[in-house]
Amino acid sequence: MKVLLINPLNPDPPPAYFGAPYGLSLLGAILKARGVSVVGRDYDRFTQEEMLADAAALVAAENPDLVGVSCQSSNRGGVAALVARLKALAPGLPVVVGGAFATSDPEVVLRRTGADWVAVGDGEETLPELVDDLARGGDGRGVAGLVWSEGGKAVRAPERAPFTDLDSLPAPDFDLFDAAASLARFRRPRAEELAGPVTAAGRRCLAMHSAIMLLSSRGCVYRCVFCPMSTFKGKPRLHSPAYFVRQVADMARRYRWRDFVFGDNFFTRDRERVLEICALLRREAPGIQWICMTRADAMDPALARAMAAAGCREISYGVESGSPRVQKSIGKRLDLELVPAAFAATREAGMQAVLMLMVGNPGDDLESTRETATFLRGVDPDRVLVHKTKVYPGTGIHATATAAGVVPAGFYDGDDHQAPVYTVERTLEQIEEMKVLLPSRTHYVEGAAGCVNGCCPLRRPARKAGAALSAALAQSALRAERAVLGGGEALLIEGLEQALDDAGELQLHDLSLYTTARPLADARKVARLRARRELRRVVVPLFSPDAGRHDARARVPGALAQTKLGLRHWLRSGGEAWAWLIPMEADLPDLPSWIRRLAAEGVREALLVHREPPPGWGDLPLEDSPRLGSFAAAAAEAALAADEAGLALSVFGLPPCLWDGRLAPRHEDRALYDEAVSGAQAPVSVRARRLPRLAFGKACAGCALRPSCDGVWADHLARHGEGELRAA
Repeated sequence: MKVLLINPLNPDPPPAYFGAPYGLSLLGAILKARGVSVVGRDYDRFTQEEMLADAAALVAAENPDLVGVSCQSSNRGGVAALVARLKALAPGLPVVVGGAFATSDPEVVLRRTGADWVAVGDGEETLPELVDDLARGGDGRGVAGLVWSEGGKAVRAPERAPFTDLDSLPAPDFDLFDAAASLARFRRPRAEELAGPVTAAGRRCLAMHSAIMLLSSRGCVYRCVFCPMSTFKGKPRLHSPAYFVRQVADMARRYRWRDFVFGDNFFTRDRERVLEICALLRREAPGIQWICMTRADAMDPALARAMAAAGCREISYGVESGSPRVQKSIGKRLDLELVPAAFAATREAGMQAVLMLMVGNPGDDLESTRETATFLRGVDPDRVLVHKTKVYPGTGIHATATAAGVVPAGFYDGDDHQAPVYTVERTLEQIEEMKVLLPSRTHYVEGAAGCVNGCCPLRRPARKAGAALSAALAQSALRAERAVLGGGEALLIEGLEQALDDAGELQLHDLSLYTTARPLADARKVARLRARRELRRVVVPLFSPDAGRHDARARVPGALAQTKLGLRHWLRSGGEAWAWLIPMEADLPDLPSWIRRLAAEGVREALLVHREPPPGWGDLPLEDSPRLGSFAAAAAEAALAADEAGLALSVFGLPPCLWDGRLAPRHEDRALYDEAVSGAQAPVSVRARRLPRLAFGKACAGCALRPSCDGVWADHLARHGEGELRAA
């Protein structure tokens, strides 16, 4: 018997490669141990056309007796097309489809693909039994765990119990899917070189672009409603520490590879077991480095130190929400009091701590989102990931979402690879409004530029940034969701072209240039920059809609006219712009019309700043900055104008007693984790850099909003008093 195992295309592949398909590699190893000839093919990064052409040639060349195909909900369209092509080429060729979507919706997979069988659940026993049955001339219909069609109706064999004796299994045979070549192909040496020397407060930043994924366990003891494990029947199943570490060590030697992903849902569930794994890793697999995912209430300083000593470099924590009410409604039931300590322990042990948040879960609303934003002021992550809750087959929320029409009737008969957002309780617009209240991280990269304005200390001679700038961008790629390259006029930076090359190599997918836009009056420069895929937008500081006041502040005659021309060239070329409006008192009455004019030009995002923008670039002197009360009133009018014009506005520099975020988000909440970075030096929190210059009034002592407030400019209080502040 010869079996062909196929991992179909991924319609939305991640930037990193985490090894050959684990499940198929394991099934291939099991079959080979039983004397079956096995051929594998991984189409993860192929287009559908490439996959279909190659699979046709492969079947013709190998003439298999059985084809096994893995199916996820995201690639169901590609799987259907693949099976149809194989059946057209070889009508009698038996095909079995397994995987997560086949397990959750076998009837849909059977109907859509026309496969001979769909395998439900673990395949470690089902597939070998099917192969044996076919070798004896059977039709597979007595094999537990299979579903097939009779007379147009799906027929199920007896259910297959979860496989429990994990240590009896052979190691996954990644060679079936050409793992060595793929690991080498997806390495990015330049990115590794750039990231290699980078540290953040003593912690080595991790650039893991190509790694081997292994599992020490299957399943989870929790039933979070957004997770496919929420409907899994059975207890978690574990490899012994000795078995798992032996597998890691063997893989490290076989592939001469040191980067691993331990893909368990809850790696530190059993503390003593993890300590044993770490002790064995230090002895059996020294020199490897690995990442994992776990719960923040299952971490302590001693465990963190042991994991770091065994090569762990990064831990991802699924916190999801800082609201106890939401924690209960989603079944996560995380002990939130332990979260800050877990992040501190991880960082103190020398590892990176990744914070994962969700918005739009059952029970989640604006109130719980604000509660989360306040809670996060006590959490110090290295990276932040915020995602909208989506509905996947097999999750606890799937039935509710289907009944509510969020998963439309016939959805899985189509090929849309994007799972629907969970909008049973909130509209998508409301969820987007909630999402912007949660912090991501922006890096302000101080690129040693000069400036064409003369309004602040950034006017200094340009100097070549070179390796220091590339090191700063490496930190941004590893720690931030988006980066703004500035510290002056970014288009004056010597070596900018090399820096942009490095940003692309680092896959810095959301890079902006801080610029007056005046150099963009040169259409040729715009064309060169727009050819850069890594460059997302420009950030443009604007001091006034009035040319006289803007030019006086910029200290350059005609500055605003040139800025408008450059910005127009950029926007009309398809580029995006983030406008920073830093108005003076005299500009406040004109804010709504200013917003409308910018929106008419094509600006879709703006930050309305009281006195000084987040990184401190291009600030107003105290004597020119507006009073807080008048600024807040004008900001309210501007927010209404922005909403009407379709421009996303946020406000920076107002305390929550004067701005509660219902009209537009307070940027301070979104910028909680923003950092300034220069060269390979440790990044500096822009909030921490600003805090010494802020102060509270006497009325603030008893204010209910104090936990979510950093205060106001101390010199502003000294000059104007605290009469504008209102205790909530």
